[in-house]
Amino acid sequence: MNYCESLDFLYGLRQFGIKLGLKNISDVLDLLRHPEEDYVVVHVAGTNGKGSVAAGLAEILTRSGYHTGLFTSPHLQSFTERIRIDGCPADQEHLADLITEMRTFVQKRPITFFEFSTALAFLYFSRHAVQVAVIETGMGGRLDATNLVMPAVSVITPISEDHTQHLGATLKEIAGEKARIIKKGVPVVIGPQRPEVAEVLLEQARVGNSPQSVFRHDFSVLSSGDNFSYHSSERMLENLTPGLTGAHQHTNLAISLRAAEVLGGGGFHIPEEAMREGIEKVQWPGRLQWWGGRREILLDCAHNGSAALALSLYLADEKIRNIHWVVGVKEDKNPDAILQPILPRVKALYCTDVPQELFVPPSELAHIGAQKGIKSQAFGDVETALSAAGNARKAGEIVLVAGSLFLVGAVMDVFQKWEKV
Repeated sequence: MNYCESLDFLYGLRQFGIKLGLKNISDVLDLLRHPEEDYVVVHVAGTNGKGSVAAGLAEILTRSGYHTGLFTSPHLQSFTERIRIDGCPADQEHLADLITEMRTFVQKRPITFFEFSTALAFLYFSRHAVQVAVIETGMGGRLDATNLVMPAVSVITPISEDHTQHLGATLKEIAGEKARIIKKGVPVVIGPQRPEVAEVLLEQARVGNSPQSVFRHDFSVLSSGDNFSYHSSERMLENLTPGLTGAHQHTNLAISLRAAEVLGGGGFHIPEEAMREGIEKVQWPGRLQWWGGRREILLDCAHNGSAALALSLYLADEKIRNIHWVVGVKEDKNPDAILQPILPRVKALYCTDVPQELFVPPSELAHIGAQKGIKSQAFGDVETALSAAGNARKAGEIVLVAGSLFLVGAVMDVFQKWEKV
């Protein structure tokens, strides 16, 4: 199979939906002779910020001289974004070869898209002889396909309500699922959490005799405008200029720094210079990204209430109002939780679908906006909604694209299409 054919096969596995459980992935990894055991792993779970944390840590490790893999999901524009080595997306031809090879192992097994992608990433990293891989969970922990790894460090970013139909109706239930990436005796870095979540995570660590590094107790961050300082029991890094925008990223990158320190205590050589450079050079597209570098179009992957709140705080800090918001929300998300924190700064809503996903009807989003007295329209596709917002924007106003990572990726595709015309 060539790359396009291999992707057709891979996306065809979506027919099996989401199936939490480890049987399929365990059987496939047995057949592949457990490539995930060929390198050191850092395992990252949470609700918000886990991609940023993983990217920050991977950048630090690469700049420390380690051949570093990074597995995240989903992607914005290209599947190859999910599997990176030293910051570079996976090679299409080699991915196609590995998918063809793996297809003989799965045969008629009802393996899901995410299970296959996870095994593919593990094998790709093994074949490229990475020394360490930062692995982000899909959405859970206990039954997530990534949870067969035995990490050197586990990392848990802030946990909030999300994927409740799969992970549980309460924060404690969700935390209980994500806490299960904490392995017996393995150090765990815990980001800021609500009290009921922290209780669950700390109990899991205690039962497993897992050394803990807890935000505000073992490490902390002090923001000063766009910069921040990192403090831990081991060091102080002052006046860091992060490559990621937004005060909430200061906390995410502090978690990356602490994970790097814990790895350093386990035998990795992590120079302070690499830590500083990793924080300053890390990039994570679609997160508070000003398209083209101009403050006219802001892209953000906020897709739940907590992420929308972080976005609203950024908009408040920047004193941004009169926003033309192109919004689309996946069907399994709470549209009110996403819309409410941002609507007070919105001039008009341009509601659209979320490509390739089940989505909240644009008319429903427009109704929520209209109830708040905001001019709201429903559009049949992303390009039309984006064009309308751009045409309506006046000098000094911005277009915001947020509500779904898939929406942000689709808008990027539209921009690139326009640039070619």
